[in-house]
Amino acid sequence: MKILLLRAAALVVAVLAAANAAALPFPSQPFTIVVSVAEGEEADRLARILAPEFAKVWGQPVNVENVTGDDGRKAAMRVATSYWDAYTLYLAPSATIGDPKTHFFAPVALVSTSPLAVVVAPKARIASLQDLVKQSKAKPGKLARGAVGDSRATGLAGDHFESVAGVSLARVQYATGDEAIAGLLAGKVNVAFVPLKDALAPVRARKVRAIAVSGLERAGALPGVPTVAESGFPGFEAVTWYGLMLPIATPRPLVSLHNSGANKVLALPEVRRKVGELGLEPAGGSIERIFDIIRLDREQWLRLGTRAAGKP
Repeated sequence: MKILLLRAAALVVAVLAAANAAALPFPSQPFTIVVSVAEGEEADRLARILAPEFAKVWGQPVNVENVTGDDGRKAAMRVATSYWDAYTLYLAPSATIGDPKTHFFAPVALVSTSPLAVVVAPKARIASLQDLVKQSKAKPGKLARGAVGDSRATGLAGDHFESVAGVSLARVQYATGDEAIAGLLAGKVNVAFVPLKDALAPVRARKVRAIAVSGLERAGALPGVPTVAESGFPGFEAVTWYGLMLPIATPRPLVSLHNSGANKVLALPEVRRKVGELGLEPAGGSIERIFDIIRLDREQWLRLGTRAAGKP
């Protein structure tokens, strides 16, 4: 019932907003970027990289507001219930997709993406994904794969790979990338699909080897590591991402203005450097680009999640 009431209210406000948007000066007050995590966590750090640059673009202060709790729903609803307030944005993680709360937003811009790294132990006789496939087909079900978390791209990238490669690996679940790498080094798994940010330090310290990354393009932090697509699996992509969202009733002209501002900020070399230091790939692009990645997430990860859960 609450969802239906919010949708109805959003539609009413959208009509009123569209009628009055042209008469309102913009921008004329401070902005707020809402994140669903505590200060110092990844999304918060990303927002605080963007905020001062957005302030320069808009000529208005830009604050970061931490709204934690209920797996991000409190932060999401804090923005969704702003209705057509174009001054309150949500820095949404890709894990948001598939939750009913995502229907309350107008996507603005893709801020960053982050692939997973496919890692093996230093002495493992697996030099490439093709080696992994050959060995797993020679010994079906004997090789083990570390999986991280239960979010869509992070938790299901390995399932996606098994599906396209036609192999079956025993899945061992870990809560974090660090735990998956520890399991790899302890010999509990033969390969692990871990967030790039978790793989960087052990790869650089040569504690593990990265044999592939899961984005369509090579990761800036590991330029010598091929993509899964380059390794013989064309079109393979599995990334987590952050996107800027406005309330769904925000007039399209204001959403477009925000998209333009976001692209200006994300094109700045210093911003790209700082975002890269978080283990993220700075993005940007059109409104259609973030719609495309949302659609991909819903179609791909929800299908794989249903399959992984053993549902028909």
